[in-house]
Amino acid sequence: MIKIQAEHCSEPGVVPITPEELSVKVLKPRSGYVKGLGLRRSFSVRTSSASTDSDYVRRLEMEIQEQKEEIQSQKEEIQSHKEEITAQKHEIQVQKEEIQAQNKEIGKMNGSIDEHFEITSSIMAFLKKQGFKGQFRGGGIP
Repeated sequence: MIKIQAEHCSEPGVVPITPEELSVKVLKPRSGYVKGLGLRRSFSVRTSSASTDSDYVRRLEMEIQEQKEEIQSQKEEIQSHKEEITAQKHEIQVQKEEIQAQNKEIGKMNGSIDEHFEITSSIMAFLKKQGFKGQFRGGGIP
């Protein structure tokens, strides 16, 4: 291994070989050999790896379940907000209709005031023609 590493590094500007690459060059890849760890029985590697994979999968499944629960909670919250908005829209519609009715009543009152003013003006013009020279007061004609 030292000889191969020395030969490789003898060339200028060359990046040194990693220990894993050196092991593969010297020992040649074969079953039961794990890079960086040397020779091992392959089933023990698979067993520990399977155990680790299983734990990893369990953790991922737990995260997925937590995210599903959070999504469900958010859906319920959104539904609650939708219901509130619908109720507010209905309340706004009722208020809009009440405002329209009040505006209509105000229009009628304004029309009555205009009509009353015209009648009062006509009465005053009539009285002036008849020669009335007194002052008008709020309570009636003296």
